[in-house]
Amino acid sequence: MRTTQIFIALATVFLAQSVMAQGMGMGVGQQPGDVNVINVPGVTVENSPSVIVENTPGVTVENDSSSPVPVGIVSSVGVSENEQVALTTSGAPTLPGCSFNATGFVRILPDGTRATASFVVPEGKNLIIKDLFWLAVPTPAAAFFVGFTVRATLSSRTPSVGGPQQIFRSKPVDVTSTVNGLGGADHIHGGLRVGSGKELCGGALSRPNGIGHTMFEGDIYGYLVDE
Repeated sequence: MRTTQIFIALATVFLAQSVMAQGMGMGVGQQPGDVNVINVPGVTVENSPSVIVENTPGVTVENDSSSPVPVGIVSSVGVSENEQVALTTSGAPTLPGCSFNATGFVRILPDGTRATASFVVPEGKNLIIKDLFWLAVPTPAAAFFVGFTVRATLSSRTPSVGGPQQIFRSKPVDVTSTVNGLGGADHIHGGLRVGSGKELCGGALSRPNGIGHTMFEGDIYGYLVDE
């Protein structure tokens, strides 16, 4: 009787192992091959080149010198640092063919210096503008008067060709007291796309008189993407 029970128990264990092996796609005694880890947050994969991790945001991949994992520096917007673009009107040339009292933008270089030529979107790239900071001064009037609103404007054009197209107006800023300068900050949630080969110029516009004014200071922050 005892011998029969032992035989039944061993047979049950063998059957269970066979079912598990078939479910994993391998025979008894075989070692597993590549492993697919799908949607399993918190899994740590330590230097295992045969493991495929698909769509698993919680997986940590350990890195060492024997099997290094390529890593690129990315910014807060998910693009490489060399694609980041910071532009300023400070020291930029005036673009007389762009629009009334228009000021060009130059690129701020990684070492903190400024380019001398007006920034032109590189060939094969588009510029995505995310933020604009600006300060306008009244031109030719002596001041912005109470009851007016002032908006910054951005235009783009092909260099030396003229024919600028206004592509952006900032949120209007109310003039609550007579001032000789007024500024604002605009975050463009969806991003403002500027095409390849275009340069930018900034200005300002007051209402209700519709007079154009000078963007005395302007800073643009964005990044480049492929067309």
